[in-house]
Amino acid sequence: MQVHWTSPRTLSGDLRSFLNGRTMFCGPDLGIAFEAPSQSPARAEAGIARAHRWAQETATALVSGEDPAALLPPVSVLLVNEKDVVPSFDDLIDFIHQRPDRWFACVTGPSRTADIEKVLVIPAHGPKELHLFIID
Repeated sequence: MQVHWTSPRTLSGDLRSFLNGRTMFCGPDLGIAFEAPSQSPARAEAGIARAHRWAQETATALVSGEDPAALLPPVSVLLVNEKDVVPSFDDLIDFIHQRPDRWFACVTGPSRTADIEKVLVIPAHGPKELHLFIID
């Protein structure tokens, strides 16, 4: 996971620069107006999604389990407000318990497995890259 710091004023430009012409898919509830070459989530080169929280202790982002932008394209870009950065994984669990009617995914980076002949495969599924933009 790579962490990038940005501000609300420069976020669109920072994302445009980061994407560098890649096609993207924006998830719901981004909270920003952003225009870039768009594609379906299955064909996009990058997905941009909102993270509800990010735990510093484990570098774990909490995203909506219903948002394909966070989990399907090969490059996942997550946006989180600085006020939603929490110290521990327990804080993520507390957030989830307060919303029993929703489901979430905890994302810490590309998936990996060594199930077959003890050969490490990255990613086993989902994005190959994970980038977190913290908005101060």
